[in-house]
Amino acid sequence: MNKGLEKEIDYLRDSKMQAWVAALSSFGGSITLYAFNMPLIFKLIGSFIGISFAIGFFDNFFKKGDMIEKRINFLKKQGE
Repeated sequence: MNKGLEKEIDYLRDSKMQAWVAALSSFGGSITLYAFNMPLIFKLIGSFIGISFAIGFFDNFFKKGDMIEKRINFLKKQGE
């Protein structure tokens, strides 16, 4: 494969990994709220927001992950 295809494949893999990291950090942030000394209602609201973001990120990750893998396989076939 030429350098251009390798760079594009690396970019696609990195974008897939960044979506995974964003989902995990959103979920971790919502769990971390329980460590702070604040009223329970704020903890619940913050956790709900964080978990809903995490669900959105994971949904997006799984949908785009399949498309990214198809694109990577297509580029590999094209480069051979």
